[in-house]
Amino acid sequence: MLSPSGLSFLYARNFMFLTPYTIGTTSKGGTYMQLDVRTFPKSFLDGQFDSIYSQTTDSFKQQTSLDTFYRLATSFNEGVRRYRVINDMKLNGSRHLVWMDDRKERMLSVTFNQDELIEELLMTPHQPDSRGDRRFTKHTYHLPFTDDWLVLSGGTHPGENRHYPERSQRYAYDFIKVNNNWSYNKSKSGNHSFYAFGERVITPLDGTVVVVVDDVPDVPDSNHPFGNHVILEHAGGEYSLLAHLEAGSIAVNVGDRLKTRQLIGRCGNSGDLSEPHLHFQVMDSPNLASATSIRIRLKGRKKPVRGHIVRPKLSNLPNRTDLAADFLFELALAVPRLLFNFWR
Repeated sequence: MLSPSGLSFLYARNFMFLTPYTIGTTSKGGTYMQLDVRTFPKSFLDGQFDSIYSQTTDSFKQQTSLDTFYRLATSFNEGVRRYRVINDMKLNGSRHLVWMDDRKERMLSVTFNQDELIEELLMTPHQPDSRGDRRFTKHTYHLPFTDDWLVLSGGTHPGENRHYPERSQRYAYDFIKVNNNWSYNKSKSGNHSFYAFGERVITPLDGTVVVVVDDVPDVPDSNHPFGNHVILEHAGGEYSLLAHLEAGSIAVNVGDRLKTRQLIGRCGNSGDLSEPHLHFQVMDSPNLASATSIRIRLKGRKKPVRGHIVRPKLSNLPNRTDLAADFLFELALAVPRLLFNFWR
C-alpha cells in the first residue's frame, strides 16, 4: 500500500534503457533503441547513464537533471559487482523485475510496459530487519479468502514488499485477483472491472472484533490510508488487520466473537491505494500508528512473495453451514449497502 519512503527513488513514465540496440517504433511514429530486459542490469552496472538519460521522457527530464541522475546511479553502483534477478512478475501487460546486488544491500526495481519501455525505476538500499524477519506470529493464520489470489506486495525486502520500510506494516500483504495476468476486465469500467472488487473476505483466525470502519467511499483517498477496515484481537496479544474493504459490506460489529472463516466483508477500493486489493497484516497492537508488524505464520508453511499465486487448502474452505450464514449476512446488508451507495 505504501510507496518507499526515505529511499533513493527515481520514477518515470515511458522511461527506457537500451542495449542491445534494436530499433523499435513509438506510438507517435518515432524510433527508439529497444532494450532486452535480460541485459538491463549489466547496462546499468556498466554506467551507460548518458545513453539511458537520452532515452527518458520529457517529464522525466523535467523532474530529474542528467547530473542528478548520473550522480544517484553512480553512487548506487559503488561496490556492486553484479545484480541478480530475484523477482519477475507479469501484470496488466507490464513486466516487473527486481535485481539485488551481490552483497544483498541494494535493489534495482524496473517496470517495463508491453513495448519494453520503462514505466518505473526504483533504486532502493536494503536495510534488513534481521530480528523481525526471524520472528513469526504465535498463531498460524489462514488466508483470508476462499480461492486463488495473487500477491501484489509481500516479502522481506522493499523490492518485493513496498510496506517493508515501515515498521508498522513491514510484513503486510496486498492481494489481488487476476485472470491471465490481468487484474481487471478491459471490456468493463469502474470498480467492478477489477476482479478483486466485491470478493469475499473471511476471518483468518478466531478472534474478537475491536475496530470497524465502514463509511469510506470506494474511491482512492490518501486521507484515510486503510479505508474501510476491521481489526481482530486474537489470543496472546496479536491483532489482524483486513483493509480496503467495500463500503457498506462489513458484516461484523465491535465486540463480535468470530470463528475462523466467517465472513467479514467484501474487498473494495477504499483508502490509499492504486486499485482494489486486500491488505492483510498481523501486529502487536490495534493502534495502527504505533503497532509493530509481525511476520505471519501462514497455514501450510507458506511464505509467499510478490508474484506468487496463493490458494487456501480445500479443507480450510467454508462449509455449507458457513456459506448459508454468510448468505443471510449478505441479505441483511443488501438494503443498507444500496442506501449507502445512493446517498454518498
